[in-house]
Amino acid sequence: MLTEFKIIDLKLSLDENFSMAVQHHTFPIESSPARIDRGITCICTRGQADIEIDFVKYHIEKRTIVWVFPAQVMELKYVSDDFQLMYIACSKEMLQHVLTRFPSEFGLFLQETPVFQAPEDIYREDITFWDIISNKYEDTNNICRNEIIINLLRAYYLNVYNCAYHKLLKDLVKHTRKMDIVKMFINLIMKHYKESREVAFYAEKLNITPKYLSIVTQEERAQSAKKVIDDFMITEIKLHLKSTAKSIQEISEELNFSDQAFFGKYFKRQTGLTPSQYRNK
Repeated sequence: MLTEFKIIDLKLSLDENFSMAVQHHTFPIESSPARIDRGITCICTRGQADIEIDFVKYHIEKRTIVWVFPAQVMELKYVSDDFQLMYIACSKEMLQHVLTRFPSEFGLFLQETPVFQAPEDIYREDITFWDIISNKYEDTNNICRNEIIINLLRAYYLNVYNCAYHKLLKDLVKHTRKMDIVKMFINLIMKHYKESREVAFYAEKLNITPKYLSIVTQEERAQSAKKVIDDFMITEIKLHLKSTAKSIQEISEELNFSDQAFFGKYFKRQTGLTPSQYRNK
């Protein structure tokens, strides 16, 4: 069931600003990979999936809560046949309105911690909360329906923040310097991927050797540092091929490849397809 409503005070249209489904077979993105243009919160109710959010891998199963924000990148790697989730999606404008006056660290915390395995009691509480939101929407005779739903969403996100914060606080003892290195490495790639695809470039900025950077990424992500860089770049190329009308030559130049021929060979070596084949597919 898809549930939608209009936010009158923001003069936002019905179709563009809110959607909700209590039984959905996959994540609500139009393609994969996708650069998210909304705020999306999902609760897995059945099955399993493997996804990437901002190029970090996550395993999804029953009771997993996922939240992604505008400008983040999501890619689906695997979705089981019996997969099912509930989701709420808000436009950027509506999300800003819902999160008004929230603690300044709230959004940053959720973006850096996009997946949370909820305990059974929290999971059941969330399911009940979402039922309340859905029921309030169905109450079309209520003249305050929109305001009630907005405030229910505010209460929901605050509760999620509280539960996740305290749960993850207990896990801080497991945090290591190597995790910090990987996080800084990913952030540097996102900032400098057009400048360099070489491990040595990023290792120098981290003040460590290329060999140690690869050892750390292998331990923390089961990938070499070079593979992390290449995966990021391939996802960016896919996003450009799918979401822009730019020519392959223009994409090659924008992403700082020496020429279109090398760009094509690089992409095919990683994906098995030429850029043209991927775009047509």
